[in-house]
Amino acid sequence: MKKILNTQNKTLLVENLEKYWLTKMIGFSHPFLGNAISKIKENPKVTTLELANEFNVSQKTLILQFKKHLCKTPSEYKKILRFRKALLEMQEESNKKTKLTELSYILDFFDQSHMISNFKSLTGYPPKTFF
Repeated sequence: MKKILNTQNKTLLVENLEKYWLTKMIGFSHPFLGNAISKIKENPKVTTLELANEFNVSQKTLILQFKKHLCKTPSEYKKILRFRKALLEMQEESNKKTKLTELSYILDFFDQSHMISNFKSLTGYPPKTFF
């Protein structure tokens, strides 16, 4: 992990981190968690109740399984997905000088302050300081 984190090329760093974490999933089998994650990726607006109903489990069971295996609730997992999407969008839009307000709407946040608070809760920094 230290070798990966010392990588200077940001694109290579992201790729190596992804590969590392994917190796941790090899052999992991769960009755519904993988499918639940796929559903969230397909539709980030899906609710915990909808997921629980689809997989015929209680919301509490769904949340506990997320916490047990991902160390995150479904809501926290969604925040992380949005954060990753924000990073990708900011990287792509960096040449276009996209404003945070525009970016927040592109990423389906209610408003700019909502995006900034989510960003800050995950990184400890507001987007401008982070970048």
